[in-house]
Amino acid sequence: MSPHPDSTLVDRQSGSALSANANTQKRANTMKNLTAVTAVTAIAAGFTAAFIGLAGPAAAGPLPPKAGPSGTSAADTIAALEADGNRVIVNRQGATALDNAEVVSVRQGQPIREYVWDAQGDDRILQTTGNVVFVDVK
Repeated sequence: MSPHPDSTLVDRQSGSALSANANTQKRANTMKNLTAVTAVTAIAAGFTAAFIGLAGPAAAGPLPPKAGPSGTSAADTIAALEADGNRVIVNRQGATALDNAEVVSVRQGQPIREYVWDAQGDDRILQTTGNVVFVDVK
C-alpha cells in the first residue's frame, strides 16, 4: 500500500521525496544545530555578563584616605570606630602613645559579613556588620 500522494515528504533544497526516516533524521540534525547555537550563545552571554559585572567594582578603586576628626586623640577615634562595629587596624608613624597621637588618616577596608538572625529569629542571613578600618597615627 503506497502512501497518499499528498502526504509525501519533500526535501526543500533538492525537491526529492523523503522517507519518514529521512525526515526524522533531518529534523534531529536541525535540532542538534539549534541546540549547539543556543549553548554557544548562552556561554557568550554569561562571559559578557561576568566581565561587565566584575569591571564595575574594579573601576571604582580604593577609597581616598579621610582626615581624622580634629581635636580628638587617636584613642578616642579608634574607640568610636570600634563602637560602630568596625575592626580597626592602627598604623603607627612614630612611638607616641595613642592618647597623645594625632590621627593622620582613616581608610575604609573590606566589609565584615556575618550571619545574624532575622527579625523573627527563625532564619540566619548574611549581613554586613561593619568594615575593616585602617587608622594612620603619628
